[in-house]
Amino acid sequence: MRSALQRVSLMIAALVVSVTAAAQGAWPERPVQLIVPFPAGGGVDVIARPFAELWSDILHQPVVVVPRDGAAGTIGAAAVAAAKPDGYTFAFTPNGPITVQPHVIPSLPYKHDDLVPVCQLFAVQYVLAVRADSPYKTLGDLVAAAKAQPGKLTYGFGGIATAPHLAISQLAIVTNIDMLGVPFRGDPQAIVALRAGEIDSAMLNIGGAKAQGFRPLATFAEARQGEIPDTPTVKELGYPVVSAAFGGLFAPKGLPADIAKKVDSACAKIVADERFQKAVRQASQEPVYRNGADFARILAADYAIKGDVVKRAGVKAP
Repeated sequence: MRSALQRVSLMIAALVVSVTAAAQGAWPERPVQLIVPFPAGGGVDVIARPFAELWSDILHQPVVVVPRDGAAGTIGAAAVAAAKPDGYTFAFTPNGPITVQPHVIPSLPYKHDDLVPVCQLFAVQYVLAVRADSPYKTLGDLVAAAKAQPGKLTYGFGGIATAPHLAISQLAIVTNIDMLGVPFRGDPQAIVALRAGEIDSAMLNIGGAKAQGFRPLATFAEARQGEIPDTPTVKELGYPVVSAAFGGLFAPKGLPADIAKKVDSACAKIVADERFQKAVRQASQEPVYRNGADFARILAADYAIKGDVVKRAGVKAP
């Protein structure tokens, strides 16, 4: 009698385990929400949409892109941080809302580690550029002029506490120069101002600077870039500054490991897809895949660097 009861108990336990495993393996059972914390039609949104389309094909479920812009990406990031970590809400965003804005806006409703990196998908490299007829032929020329005329030379950039703003702020610190920063809503407005001669230089993504025929003085990348191979990096010119924007997929803290593994696998496939690569490059960005662990490491390093730059440069929220 006792052995029969034991057999029944074991059968029930096995059934419970089987049902639980089946339920866990069923993800996703409904549409997945992909929150983009920047405006619709912008540089992030235009690569999030092909990503969502390709991911939907893999999941056999709709992946819905939801723009939640505002406050330098922190509104959308906060929404994801507060969401249930069940695999149905993700953020598609560059690093700014995670590694920069928590230093600039201490009152944020989330901490930088409340959003867990699932995979890196893209990167953006920046260049300090001048007009083709500018008297500044090299970065050395510009630095020398800035030292001779403190506070006179101007540079444009797309937004307070953005990657290009912090990159040139870091350059100003290591070169001990004083230039006047002129913030714009984005690269297009900075390009118009530089073309019109309203500013002396501008921090732009490499594709945008090249398309406009501007003279690139130096890139802030780790190594020379294929689009402008004759342009040196700031680092090789003797200034220890490397700065880029990079981003990918983030989830609320607590995402189950099995779901994270499935999402990461999909990320690797999508970044290797020619359709996604084409969309990213058309947006003057670079397709880059890193798994969650590797992505987390570079985010942690960037968080520390950005915190130091924000503090030393006195960057504050507008």
